[in-house]
Amino acid sequence: MTTREEITKEVNDDLAKNDIDLLVDVYEEILKEDRSIHENIIHSQKRLSSLLVKLSRQADKSTKKVVFLTWVIIALTVVLVMTVFFEIPKITVQFNQKPYFSTQNNQCDKNNPTNNKNNFTLKDESTPHTKIEQGIISDKRHN
Repeated sequence: MTTREEITKEVNDDLAKNDIDLLVDVYEEILKEDRSIHENIIHSQKRLSSLLVKLSRQADKSTKKVVFLTWVIIALTVVLVMTVFFEIPKITVQFNQKPYFSTQNNQCDKNNPTNNKNNFTLKDESTPHTKIEQGIISDKRHN
């Protein structure tokens, strides 16, 4: 009969091995010819239990990483929602709002190379742009 210290040493040795080595040990314990089949099964169960403990620990580490990453995603989502929530009023665009720029020479003339570049001109901000939308007169300077 083995003592508890010997069993503890054997378990620690098993847990220090990688998964493949433990699985090879299981097969070796089953196929030993100097013992009866029942003894082989008992010894192989020792190695299998060590393998299960090792895999359980690996699964626990992976689960902790997934939970951590889930909390990171939740935190980033909260930051994104708060950013969008507080930025939306600053970026509102009216439904039929005219652009602040106009393009010249939208159709390029192939014979005239000077017309092939995009020319943008800003509209004059000093003049009021009024429009009537559904019976509401709006002044661009006050929006």
